[in-house]
Amino acid sequence: MSKALKVMTFNIQQLPWLARKIGALPIVGSPGGSPEPDPEGRARTVARAILDMPNRDQPDIVAFNEAFSETARPVLIRLLESKYPNIIKELEHPGPDIEEDSGLMLFSKLPFLMLPNGDDHVYKAFPKAAGSDAFAAKGVCLVRVDGPFDPTTIAFTHLQASYDEANIENADIRADQIEFIHQMLLDLADGNIQHYANSVIIGDLNIKGDPDDTSGEKNLVFSNVPNTFGGDFDDGWRVSMHPPGDLTDYDPGYSHRDTPTYQLNRLDYQCTRREANADIGLIPHQMSTPLRLPSEVTDHWALLAHLHRLSPNCTPSLAIDLLTLDPINKNLPESSVWILQTNFCDEDMFHWIYINLDSKKSESGTFSIFTSADIEVEAFRRNDFTHALSPTDVLSIAELPGSIQTAITQCEQHLGDKGTIFSWREPFFIRLRGVSTSFMGSAPYAIVRHRGDSPATALILHPHLAVDPGLPPGQKLGTTDECFFKALRQDKFTGDAYADRFQLRNVKQVGTSLEIRDATAKTPPLDKVSGKAAELEITRNAAAETIFLVLRRKNTNDVNFSVFWDSPLTYVRLDESFRLHVDDETGPDWVGADEFDLGVDIDGDNVFSDIWDNADAGEDWPSLSKAIHDSVQARRGQGNWASFTGEIAFSIIKTDGISAHGSEVGFIRALDPTDKDVEIRTASITISDPASDGHLTVYASLSMFPPL
Repeated sequence: MSKALKVMTFNIQQLPWLARKIGALPIVGSPGGSPEPDPEGRARTVARAILDMPNRDQPDIVAFNEAFSETARPVLIRLLESKYPNIIKELEHPGPDIEEDSGLMLFSKLPFLMLPNGDDHVYKAFPKAAGSDAFAAKGVCLVRVDGPFDPTTIAFTHLQASYDEANIENADIRADQIEFIHQMLLDLADGNIQHYANSVIIGDLNIKGDPDDTSGEKNLVFSNVPNTFGGDFDDGWRVSMHPPGDLTDYDPGYSHRDTPTYQLNRLDYQCTRREANADIGLIPHQMSTPLRLPSEVTDHWALLAHLHRLSPNCTPSLAIDLLTLDPINKNLPESSVWILQTNFCDEDMFHWIYINLDSKKSESGTFSIFTSADIEVEAFRRNDFTHALSPTDVLSIAELPGSIQTAITQCEQHLGDKGTIFSWREPFFIRLRGVSTSFMGSAPYAIVRHRGDSPATALILHPHLAVDPGLPPGQKLGTTDECFFKALRQDKFTGDAYADRFQLRNVKQVGTSLEIRDATAKTPPLDKVSGKAAELEITRNAAAETIFLVLRRKNTNDVNFSVFWDSPLTYVRLDESFRLHVDDETGPDWVGADEFDLGVDIDGDNVFSDIWDNADAGEDWPSLSKAIHDSVQARRGQGNWASFTGEIAFSIIKTDGISAHGSEVGFIRALDPTDKDVEIRTASITISDPASDGHLTVYASLSMFPPL
């Protein structure tokens, strides 16, 4: 019995000063290629982010790329060595040389096993390199650790970079380096197929693997050609992180953003045995990018994999496709029930269920899951395996309609009384795992698909999405033929009331009604509309609240209805996509940096005020999104987003020099019905100056529904 192996690769962009200068490449946080600012501070940020991860998800092994800084490296060691005592500190050519080291470091909670060379690792530099990479000893290092079920070889590396925008340059060198790694693994295994198969190759491969790639390089590297790297190993993300039977890159696995454009790329990989099985090779049960530090720290996100042997339904790609299975109460006019079992072949494994909703048909997506006390549950959107979907609510079995209670309890499965409700506007996944990492074997769980037959099984409404309840033809829904919908009306940042419009779409123009009830779902209603019109509307003007809407039809043969929620709220993400960038400072750049006073107001309510006394061209306002996140968190209890109906105003005052003057303002305006569900908005601000004007740009990611 073995637990999973959690492996992280992280390019921390502690770049070598000399190579960047020679290559005339910019260095993060320091435009123009000047020395990096505060490498020790950035190393502390990286180390603390790893140590602050939940213990259950904290990696067992961390491999760093671009850990070149001689002053940052000791900081990483000092902060991490208590939890990660097994360390590969530095790798370079033997003997004297003038080039940089490899930039590779490895930290492990697990001891390294002795290798045939009598050491705990083997390292070789690549024979070929180009450009500024030629000034570093780039190569690959192999270590071996015990587990999950046989010794696992970790090959950590950083391949040749491209210096062109399309990421095509030097593909031939990367191909040679990949085969160099392949041969090293074969040599180390020395014919032991188990040792060879249980290998994981990790690092920044500099191979563009996202949907924007036009080079086809990834397909060539991972081509299933016998006696090649791609014939034996595959891209772990591509193998595991997609719905069953659907290879679409809903979540492309982005791990890098190009500053200052913030173009997202996938350059970092974890490669595992092609066609692994239960006896040989490892497979990612989940991959994610949990550490997304500010761009002034690094331009990469950490890539984490939960690796284990193959087990039933252990990855998203092998998930149970729930809606292809018959519920135990099939054809009954009530919420549907499935009773299923996990089958963990070993400790610390995952079990995935896919909820494949058809949003084009306004298919509703509200599900409750009840598990045994041994199991914990989380949900993930299919386009985001990093951020868990927040539960909508909890529900007890006793609150369910009597027939649903009977369907669950008669199966003689021991389930907890409390279930978790998840709802999303698109297909999503449910992930089960043991509460304890030592749990293995079978455990029961029940899933209830809500059909609105009671307040407890209400259908969750989502802004700007029509929901068809799928009413049963010729039969009453539940016992009363009332169909319940639930709307969780969010806080506006200012706390003011706002008007939501709820529309009952009555395709056949038959007799029907829609009413609003308060959070108790009891009568009398707060408002009601009825008739035979094609569209019946109710407006609710209030601050944040939970309300129910109840649909009644005159005839059970009438089934062509949907409910649409039109909300005026726009949500701005408070992550690093929310930023203020200095395109060009005022006057000649050589004179010195600008000094700005910034105020940010959301619908006229101030959320941020501060001074920046060192604003240079090419820089972002330091930690702006975090400061606004913290301000919103303090006022609203969450800081992932702020909602508004009018505009976000950025007021800039230049406070230094002869051109110091009154405020210039840039506006980010709320979305309107003609806009996409998610949009990137910008606002340009010009600061006039007698010598030359300064130009700043505000960037914001807006959506019509709450971001996670």
